[in-house]
Amino acid sequence: MAQRSGKSAEEIARISTEVTTPAKEAWFKILNGILDKSKSGFLVGDGLTFADLVAVENVTTLEKNGFLVASEQPKLIALREKVYGIPAIKKWIETRPDTQF
Repeated sequence: MAQRSGKSAEEIARISTEVTTPAKEAWFKILNGILDKSKSGFLVGDGLTFADLVAVENVTTLEKNGFLVASEQPKLIALREKVYGIPAIKKWIETRPDTQF
């Protein structure tokens, strides 16, 4: 967003270092902690919830925009594969428009 609003390269770097990276790392730690305790592989309970959908779409957006390296977050990528493997979701993913966000 800082880039889109015309912030200087220096300001973008500062925001990334002081805000984006710490927030991302905290969020990944929380999600990975939940997944560590999960018996189903989903974030809550035994099946797909809105929490899974939101987390997976955020992971995808972060990856598309260069803020996530898949090999560094195997549990989050496994969750995405599990969610995207659900037939109705798989069909939507294959046909939806590809956007940055």
